[in-house]
Amino acid sequence: MNRITTALSAIFCLTFAVTSFAQTRDRQMVVKVGTTKEDVAAKREVNLHAVLIGISKYKFGDQNIDGNQISNLKSPSDDATEIYKFLKSPEGGSFPDANITLLTDDQATKSGVEAALNKLKQTKPEDYFVIFIAAHGVIWQEKGASGKTEEYPYFVLYDTDPRDVAKTAMRMEFFKKTVQAVPARKGLVMSDTCHSAGVMLDSGSRGLAVTQRAQNQLLASLQEIPRGVGYLSAADQNESSLEKDELGHGVFTYCLLEAVRGNADTDADGKVTFEELKNYVRDEVPKLTNNKQHPQYATSMLSANQIPLSVVTYPELGKCSSATPCGILKISNPEVDGVTVSIDGIPFGSLNNGGQRTIRVPAGSRRLVLSKGSVNQTQQANVEANKTTSYEINAAFSSSEQVVIIDPPKQQTVINLDDEAKPKKDAESVFQNGVDQFNKQRFQDAIDSFNKAIAANGGAYHQAYVYRGRAEQSLGRKQDAIKSFDEAVKLRPTDYQTKTLLAEARFNGGGNTESVVKDLREITRRYPRYDYAWVVLGDVLFVRGERAEAERSLRKALAINPKFPPAHMILANILMYKNPQAKLIENGAAKDAQTLAEAVSHAEQAYDLFNKVADKMRSIKSGTTYKKTAQFFSINYLLFGGARYADEAALAETHYILGKAYTRLVGFDDGRMDDAERAKNLGKAEPHIQEALKLARPMPEKLRLVVTLATSADHAFLKGDSARAKKEATEALKMADAMNNVELTEIKFDLHLNLYQSHETDQEYAKAADHLKTGLALVSSRLDPDELMRFKDMLRDCEEKAHANKKRK
Repeated sequence: MNRITTALSAIFCLTFAVTSFAQTRDRQMVVKVGTTKEDVAAKREVNLHAVLIGISKYKFGDQNIDGNQISNLKSPSDDATEIYKFLKSPEGGSFPDANITLLTDDQATKSGVEAALNKLKQTKPEDYFVIFIAAHGVIWQEKGASGKTEEYPYFVLYDTDPRDVAKTAMRMEFFKKTVQAVPARKGLVMSDTCHSAGVMLDSGSRGLAVTQRAQNQLLASLQEIPRGVGYLSAADQNESSLEKDELGHGVFTYCLLEAVRGNADTDADGKVTFEELKNYVRDEVPKLTNNKQHPQYATSMLSANQIPLSVVTYPELGKCSSATPCGILKISNPEVDGVTVSIDGIPFGSLNNGGQRTIRVPAGSRRLVLSKGSVNQTQQANVEANKTTSYEINAAFSSSEQVVIIDPPKQQTVINLDDEAKPKKDAESVFQNGVDQFNKQRFQDAIDSFNKAIAANGGAYHQAYVYRGRAEQSLGRKQDAIKSFDEAVKLRPTDYQTKTLLAEARFNGGGNTESVVKDLREITRRYPRYDYAWVVLGDVLFVRGERAEAERSLRKALAINPKFPPAHMILANILMYKNPQAKLIENGAAKDAQTLAEAVSHAEQAYDLFNKVADKMRSIKSGTTYKKTAQFFSINYLLFGGARYADEAALAETHYILGKAYTRLVGFDDGRMDDAERAKNLGKAEPHIQEALKLARPMPEKLRLVVTLATSADHAFLKGDSARAKKEATEALKMADAMNNVELTEIKFDLHLNLYQSHETDQEYAKAADHLKTGLALVSSRLDPDELMRFKDMLRDCEEKAHANKKRK
């Protein structure tokens, strides 16, 4: 990490910069978001208002409700949140908190959305408003005023019941009337309702799952409103709104943001108008979707075309043209106070805690200097023409340029900027010795060195506390690890990476999961691109039984970083517990989700990626890089170099998940596999299960052995070896009962179910019935009525067979 303590630039550079920025400020005093030339001339005060709605998760999402299904989505909540961040920035207009409403997921209820839209009725004629809604749209048939059955378009909101859209969704007519009743004469309305993963309504109902028709009807009706309002919708008729994981957004919103940040300012006049915005999305969205998506647009008055939608910041005027193409530098500062910025020696000013700025600069290599107190960090920013290059300021454990085991996400570069004093030389030397011991997995020796380093540095050594915590976790000293991570966070309160480790440690140590989830959600809110926080959140939610939310968190992690092994592994485990008959919706039609096949795919990817991690760890340790200094190691080096991923515990877990995935694929097959395919998958499972058992048996923590024995017992039963199945299930059940762990309840039920099946196969009906009865007593309150009735019927049948056997004897 470079630290520069000299002056930022020479006097003549600073003088030029002040002049340049004075010109920029003068122009921005004239160009204001939502403010026309007439407003400026009349010195009218223009207030800015916004309602932003994005629904990725639905109350009834991904559930079959009497033949109806609403699919959860990936991007809408993130899309709305990123637009919110932009509107809060100076370039977006600095919308005041009191005038901007962001509703995502469970906040976007029917009552919540209607209240937010109605709030816009408090605006004044000279004001400006923005509405963004990303959700499902649907056509619903009902009787109109004439008594005839007519079609009405609706927005599907968080709490919409697919069985009764008319009462629980929001009719687009209400939306139109609300916009019509807004006193403000200027505005921008953006609608994205035509997602390919849509809504399926039972064919016998009055619903038609034609989301783009709903959006097109809305667009047509909005054009009738005589206002200076611009309208944009995501796609044309018979098209779907597409999402790309590598963009981090839906394609439509990604292009919206690229446009208003400044890439649509083709005449370089310091503002983006509706005319420029619609031209940009018209051209760029088809390019990014292979010509599959074409946004639609309209204005109700020609004057709407020239209203500034954003102000474009230029460090230097007159530098952007067709001959000198420009791009955008986006700088985010989630929570570091007092950061100043300069670009190519030109001071840009301060960036507040939680702030975001976008600056349009000539493409090419730009010198970005970030300063906090006496600490400066220099970054060569390679800006692409007409694209956004993103940087995030933090004061965490590591930054993007440090040694990594897993390649970090490419969407943004992390710049570490902290003012913690450099450790004393003797403390750093001892610390490095501890890192060497840690890498050799001599954890107690490592802890001893870290303690000496902390003492030599006066008790304040952030990295030593973090490494000590990981070493303590490796030895099963869970409470000690919590204390170590807590000390590290006290020294560097903005270190979100160590905060994530602390949350994970508290979870593993039996802490309050509600508090852990709250902390992790705050981390993901501030740092939405931090993959590991999403992985830990998914893991915690899975254990809590919130499987749908857990799956969503893991998919979010993989959208950020497709090569993150634990995300694949935990997602594979989650998918194994989903309904094997689950459906997904594409363009209003249902198709098999094939959850178990997907689980196998993720388990295989996790296995391959973990092996690559192990290979890379061996390569790094055999070289000279890690022997120099630990300060150049990133957080994922620490994660994968410790006790969970690159050692026998990790190998046991990885083999277990893959063996389990192959086994469940066979166990829940609905008759599609022939005998040869069943044997092939069971054959694939066998070596992984055996390797997992071999690695798990010597471990002091017996949970891994319990779950692996449970899978091995299932595998044995499917191969027709009931004797081995009973032996292994009985061994696992005995250990599980001794643990007295409520989290093992479902595993115990599965073990009793295996023993029921094995004993019934051997016609030992009394023993089979006893196991099924005991298992049901553990989980009956968690089962839905139909499933509980099915198990009770199985128990009754088994008890009758046991009674008949007894009579014969």
